[in-house]
Amino acid sequence: MSLAPDVMSGAGILCRFVSGKMGGAVEKGNLANFSWELAISELKLQRQSNVLPLGSVTVGIFYHRALLFKVSTAVMYICFFLKIIIMIIIDL
Repeated sequence: MSLAPDVMSGAGILCRFVSGKMGGAVEKGNLANFSWELAISELKLQRQSNVLPLGSVTVGIFYHRALLFKVSTAVMYICFFLKIIIMIIIDL
């Protein structure tokens, strides 16, 4: 039983999800025109706080995307390990 293809396809799906949630793909030449600051400032003003729920951030650059990817990866690994445990229990 090889689970490597499942992990790789899951990582690809996760990457596309994170990119889509954070404003989509941005080419290097268009980074200067990618206005994430306005969206973040509007959220801060709306919530009257500098602390924002990660799910409310819909436009972000590399560190916003990295944070969402890290959180999502942690959830993915938990689900992956639960799947393995369930498979082991079923085989017993």
